[in-house]
Amino acid sequence: MSHHHEGAVRNVVVEFLRPGPPHNQLLSPLTRYLAVCGDGRVGEVCVPYEHSEFVRRLRELRYAAESPGVGDDPERERERQEKSNETNRDRQAALIELSKHMSQFLAAVPGLTAQLAQRQCTTELVHLQIVITAAELAMLPFELAGTLEQPGSDPGNFLQLGGKPLISITRRSRGLREACVRWPLRPKILFVAANPGPPIPYEAHVEALARALQPWLPPLELPTSDEVRRARAYEKSFAEHLVVLKQASISAIAERCARESFTHVHVLAHGATDPTSPGRHFGLALHSDNDKSKVHVVSGAQFASALRRDGGELGPVVVTLAACDSGNVHDVMFTGASFAHELHRSGIPCVIASQFPLSIPGSSILAQQFYTHALLGADPRAFLCDIRLRLHSVYAGVAHDWASLVTYAVFPPDLDEQLEDTRYCRARRALNVALDSLDIEIAADDTRRDANKGGASQPQSKALSRASSKLERTACSSASTMRWSSSLPRASTRVRDLA
Repeated sequence: MSHHHEGAVRNVVVEFLRPGPPHNQLLSPLTRYLAVCGDGRVGEVCVPYEHSEFVRRLRELRYAAESPGVGDDPERERERQEKSNETNRDRQAALIELSKHMSQFLAAVPGLTAQLAQRQCTTELVHLQIVITAAELAMLPFELAGTLEQPGSDPGNFLQLGGKPLISITRRSRGLREACVRWPLRPKILFVAANPGPPIPYEAHVEALARALQPWLPPLELPTSDEVRRARAYEKSFAEHLVVLKQASISAIAERCARESFTHVHVLAHGATDPTSPGRHFGLALHSDNDKSKVHVVSGAQFASALRRDGGELGPVVVTLAACDSGNVHDVMFTGASFAHELHRSGIPCVIASQFPLSIPGSSILAQQFYTHALLGADPRAFLCDIRLRLHSVYAGVAHDWASLVTYAVFPPDLDEQLEDTRYCRARRALNVALDSLDIEIAADDTRRDANKGGASQPQSKALSRASSKLERTACSSASTMRWSSSLPRASTRVRDLA
């Protein structure tokens, strides 16, 4: 799947409004919402069910803990497998039913169906932005919507799974200003990991992030350079790109963010209801400051405050939450919505979360795919579609991580130009890393060249092959911009020196 979208991006904005405060309103067919699509006329829409019925439907999408097989009893294993298959069938039926209702809800918005049906070119991407302020509407799984022409008539034909045109759905808060968002040119990631309760796939996420960073890290495998020097250079470059906080507490996060600026924050933790908050909203289960074995549940607003740097500087541009229920609205009677919604409303431009529980393998794919694409400067509106398709293609039979993925985002009006600058900077830096590796190889091989009477040794030839491959990958990963080509003469000189 491509991480860079070559076609045009067409924005379609839908906003839902109702009178009154954002909270203290249950879902009900009696509640009328004003809906407007772009410059079209204003219409009225309503949800098809009562609040309690909708909560029951969402419960059907939660993963139940499976008891392990007992011994080698084939009969017990067969029963367990049959129960698992039945659960998956029920879950798929619940997804299709919710998809039907989301399709009908969106299709009732005047002009939206016609806007999505327009297709100006075969490679066009439609970015559907859903603007909501009402907390109860944040509960709705808009990402499950199917085709709108005849809503509900084609079960399983989900809007975001490869239709034409390709559609990317994000949510946003009305309070954030697009013009204030600057996409990062030099990313620096804070990885927050916490597991005061059940274990988390920490190693898998560290590996995923390290793999995404490989183009900008000096290689460890050069055979002729000093091993200690290579290791130090690698560690220094790694620390410039990624900071890891294990057994993280809210005070440790606040202290680190107060003295360092991070463009991205990746969170691996469990979601939990906060017993101290009115309405018991979902929050992040971090470690207690006083006792690392105890749980401290923090809200989205508190976490957003911890991410701010001293002096009033803005926090990260992107926060990815590999945490169950980070996009789930638990209660609408009191102030606040989901953890992700609160983060976004507090000023984080882009928040990636899950509105249902997220499987362990799915969370690892999310981390690797997201940061592989984001660090290259790919368009998030496009590669989030790729991630959803990847999750569906790999795990649709056993999990619904593809449906769980939810994005709260406000993008700058000149996002395409900003991404072009990011791609140039990232490609230039990756190219410089590859060329610096060649420089080290040349310097370390001078003595051996004299001993071999100017002929390249076998280890050197292997190093040349690796370096050439890295240069080629760097060029291919940034094929969308040619400004970095001014560095190619230097690359050609280094390769000739090694030949």
